[in-house]
Amino acid sequence: MRAGAGLLFILLVLTGCAAAPIGEAEDPFEPVNRHTQAGFLWLDDHVLHPVSDAYVGSVPEGVRRSIHNALANLGLPVVIVNDLLQGNLSLSASGLGRLAVNSTAGLGGLFDVAGDLGLKPHQADFGQTFGVWGIGEGPYLFLPFFGPSNPRDAVGTALGIAGNPLILLGGWEAAASVGGTTVSGALDSRARRSEALDRLRGESLDYYAALRAAYRQNRLYHIEQGRAGRPAD
Repeated sequence: MRAGAGLLFILLVLTGCAAAPIGEAEDPFEPVNRHTQAGFLWLDDHVLHPVSDAYVGSVPEGVRRSIHNALANLGLPVVIVNDLLQGNLSLSASGLGRLAVNSTAGLGGLFDVAGDLGLKPHQADFGQTFGVWGIGEGPYLFLPFFGPSNPRDAVGTALGIAGNPLILLGGWEAAASVGGTTVSGALDSRARRSEALDRLRGESLDYYAALRAAYRQNRLYHIEQGRAGRPAD
């Protein structure tokens, strides 16, 4: 069994993050959400999963790692800004160090030189920041092209896209380039976590409910990490 293209937004769920149980989801749009998720499962079965398999089979591991590193480097400005907005100065300094080292010695982020120097990657985004500030999640949503979300995280996602360096430097006419990096990121994420995603889908009696719970638990974990000033993987 295979997971949907829109599920890439919550792939961090599968990295082993743990958090305390949370209450029942507010899901007044469940019928529409289920229909949207089903569409993305079909898309993944027929497009993303085969392309991901071909990507892994034809592109050397070292090249795939460099692509992943470059995409992560492009996302660092948003991480740094959100660390600052959450009051996590040490994390923002670490992110700034990663950006400086990898953009220069790492040849534009192709190589994670900063990681070798002890500046490890971490995640931070606007949805997490809103949660740290105490803004509620609202009803659960499964968004076209983005997957599991809620109003708070959907606004955060939009701000994150607007903060992409390609848009900041080139204006909205750079949207085609941003779209290219988004597709590359989706392919990279699907390839890196293909086995875990397939296992989650195959072992779930109700994949929709399991995915919804996993997404919300993962977001709670990130918010708690942000409030505590700890890095979220």
